[in-house]
Amino acid sequence: MRAPALATDEAERLEALECCGVLDTEPEEAFDGVVRLAARLTDSPISTISLIDRDRQWFKASVGIELAQTPRDISFCGHTILQTEMLEIEDARLDPRFASNPMVVGEPGVRFYAGVPLITSDGHALGALCVKDRRPRRLTAEQRDALERLAAQVVTQLELRHQIGALERETRLRRTAERQAAEGRERYWRILHCALDAIVAVDGDGRIIDFNPSAEALFGRSREESMGAAAAELIVPERLREAFRGGLEGAMNGHADEILGRRLDAIGMNSNGEDLSLEMTIARISEEPHAFVAFVRPRGGEAVPREELLASERKRRDYAQMIERAIEGNRFVLHAQPVFSLKDDSLHAHELLLRMRAADSGKLVMPGDFLPQAERYGLIADIDRWVVREGMRLAASHRVAINLSGASIGDTRLLALIEGQARANGVDPGNVIFELTETAAVSNLDRASRFVGHLVDLGFGFALDDFGTGFGSLTYVKHLPVDYLKIDLQFIRGLATSEADRRVVQSIVSVGRNFGMETIAEGVEGEETLQLLRELGVDHAQGFGLQRPAPLEHMFQSRPLTIAAR
Repeated sequence: MRAPALATDEAERLEALECCGVLDTEPEEAFDGVVRLAARLTDSPISTISLIDRDRQWFKASVGIELAQTPRDISFCGHTILQTEMLEIEDARLDPRFASNPMVVGEPGVRFYAGVPLITSDGHALGALCVKDRRPRRLTAEQRDALERLAAQVVTQLELRHQIGALERETRLRRTAERQAAEGRERYWRILHCALDAIVAVDGDGRIIDFNPSAEALFGRSREESMGAAAAELIVPERLREAFRGGLEGAMNGHADEILGRRLDAIGMNSNGEDLSLEMTIARISEEPHAFVAFVRPRGGEAVPREELLASERKRRDYAQMIERAIEGNRFVLHAQPVFSLKDDSLHAHELLLRMRAADSGKLVMPGDFLPQAERYGLIADIDRWVVREGMRLAASHRVAINLSGASIGDTRLLALIEGQARANGVDPGNVIFELTETAAVSNLDRASRFVGHLVDLGFGFALDDFGTGFGSLTYVKHLPVDYLKIDLQFIRGLATSEADRRVVQSIVSVGRNFGMETIAEGVEGEETLQLLRELGVDHAQGFGLQRPAPLEHMFQSRPLTIAAR
């Protein structure tokens, strides 16, 4: 089987698909009627309108198949969108792209496929209208013509949704801006009006919701034209807009602490398109938790040359490009560290730990040196997907623990990828433990609960990592259906000398037992600590004192691994 390549306009294509506003929507007769007619006119048992998302194909409408979506890697339509004409496969078993495809060798047993790409007037292929059969065959000329005409109707419907959605969003944004200006904000505006700093407030979508007179003077834009506009388009240079959007997305996903309350250097853009050398401080708007306000002023005269600021920005951008190249060049590496059961000293699982290989020297870069930048520039989701793919491959024959970032919690596309990769690799869900840091759950508790609950229902395990380091630990235990509590290493390292640490560990063990959860101690470094953990009733342990992380080829040995045999 050969997975479909990405489209040459992939980023723009995905943006166009998102703007249509049809992904994950309820069935609609306008689309359902098309697939019924396509199946009847082509004498096919299966017909779908398949929209190709980042990691999945989602069926807006279908007949003859019960699935709502499949991984993109196994989709026929993922190949169809790479061309401008109909793709017709007479016998999938004879085509090397599809011969071993799960949809061919398993249910629904596809042998014949014909799909027409759904290409918008802007030239972006969003998906395909396709028909399938369980026997080899070809379409007649009349059937091909009918399928192409029906596909044109689907494109018309999708573009109509895009236009309606854009109009509704624009109307909603303007009304929101007008309401905020008129309702209950006179005192707030008087304060902003008198401020010497330029004050720009944005909502979670990056739209400007406040713009004071100092901001008007600094950026050369009126408040009227700014309210409701996208900040990235209005006051950020084009070359920096992607970084701005990535930073905002990271802040909305719980990673705002690294920028809140700190003085930051930035580059803005005035109405003439000229760069502005700026410094700013960002705060959260308390009554609107998904909005931020920036207090901006020009950097102090010529004290700090503009070239220095540009050099700093180039350095950050180079780091982001290095991560992108590592993703494209498959230069990420997994190491593994065993987790041992303290009941019988046997191997319980391997935690998978990410590394990145430097392009020039080949040396391994530790995650603390690149994951923060990946989160800032919106690349962490791509890394998570890479780890999930590799982890699921290993989980076919080993029990593994896979770390997920906070940005992925609640991502329905990642859920689809996990399910698809588990099926494709024949993985028993009980062989996989997903690890979620307590801090990632803090900012997204509702989404985290739904995300964890769905995977737990499928049989996957879950661990709450770094447990005990936050202020809401018991709240997370109450709301998240996890199987394990991983005791943070700050309570383990001093266990032999600190009565306070022993009491904390004992309390966590008690909480775990009361909620039916097992405990895992991280950072175990000595025999005395190991013995104390046994006495305190901790279930599992890992750490340098038991075994250091190692490359996969060294870690996964044929002989059974135990604490005694480490």
